[in-house]
Amino acid sequence: MKSLEPYGQQTMNKEGFPSMSSVQTPVKLSSQTRIGVLYGGLSSERKVSLISGQNCFDALKRLGYENAELIDVNHHIAQTLAEKRIEVAYIALHGKFGEDGCIQGLLELMGIPYTGCRVAASALTMNKATTKSVLKDAGLPVIDSVVIKAGTVNGKAVRYRAELPGDGQTHQRGLQHRHEQGGQGRGPERGPHHGL
Repeated sequence: MKSLEPYGQQTMNKEGFPSMSSVQTPVKLSSQTRIGVLYGGLSSERKVSLISGQNCFDALKRLGYENAELIDVNHHIAQTLAEKRIEVAYIALHGKFGEDGCIQGLLELMGIPYTGCRVAASALTMNKATTKSVLKDAGLPVIDSVVIKAGTVNGKAVRYRAELPGDGQTHQRGLQHRHEQGGQGRGPERGPHHGL
């Protein structure tokens, strides 16, 4: 059996970032381990998550994890996890409440190991501008960017193609494309799938 790598005991290094050696501790699994594949969820990216979750579940079954189970995340997820006595959570959620640290925090409170990033990293990476700032401050190369609020470009001409995902959107659903040649550019428009 392969091992999943859920969270471990987290400590900070001298720069204030999580120590890489403590971020994830492998959990030994057997074919009988109760693995909950968390999918669906409450975000606008539910449909994508349903596909991802099914694929993860199918792969776990092919690998011999007999007690893997699909769990469609809703407002009763804590009760569901407790009732089903889930031992490890495989997170296949997308967007808000799945990749923003919320489900990760709940799982940590319940003592259930899980796959993916811990709470702080999940929350941070949901905000693209903040993520880029942290990466740049850490000395990593990032491309130049500008944050544009809905309806304005602050008097600057937009001369480049722009990809405009809203915060909380992690998939291309809801991505706006803008391309203006010189002159006064148009800011992003509000839409039902944009966190702008």
